[in-house]
Amino acid sequence: MYKNPRCRKIMGRESPGGRESSYPLFRLFQILPSKNNKKRKNDNIPHLRPAEYKRSRLSRNRRTVNRAYGGVLSGGAVRERIIRAFLVEEQKIVKKVLKIQKAKDKQASKS
Repeated sequence: MYKNPRCRKIMGRESPGGRESSYPLFRLFQILPSKNNKKRKNDNIPHLRPAEYKRSRLSRNRRTVNRAYGGVLSGGAVRERIIRAFLVEEQKIVKKVLKIQKAKDKQASKS
């Protein structure tokens, strides 16, 4: 756990009546609406604090994008995942084919 996170920075101020009040030094903004985006912007989704998403400030269609992983990943990240999954499956098929060919070559050399 961090001892000095951004959210703990507060500034004291003397108020009338002698009691000290404190208020946040600056307001935090969400940098990206996604954790898994690897520095990619998720377009068409406003960058807000999580509490502001939950409050009824934004309608449902403003919080998400209409595709798989809509409000979580950007379009490029989704495309990258699909391509990666496809290539992994292709690699498995190629391995199987090579294994079968090796077995056939061994049988042909034996007989």
